[in-house]
Amino acid sequence: METNKHRVENWAQIRCEQLNEQKNEMVRQIEELNSQASFAIDSLRKSDIQKEIREKKKKQDKFLNGLQGQFDAIAKDAANEITTFNQKYEIRNPSLFINVVLKF
Repeated sequence: METNKHRVENWAQIRCEQLNEQKNEMVRQIEELNSQASFAIDSLRKSDIQKEIREKKKKQDKFLNGLQGQFDAIAKDAANEITTFNQKYEIRNPSLFINVVLKF
């Protein structure tokens, strides 16, 4: 049971780390676009980059608004998985059967 608990907690941790990495990747992309916009000489190119920045920021905001809900859902799924597994293999009424062998 402890092995399963450890496995599920590890899965939840990895999933949360993946979500954090997605968030960091979005931030990196926006920063990269900001640097491109600052070096752009052509005003049309600069406006295109700024439009792309606004779109990416909208996607990032939408992702960040749902991020806590995703973390909560992962924690809830992990807790449910652990509970289900423990209930499935729980010994409710332990009884000891003693076999008596009589030799004649």
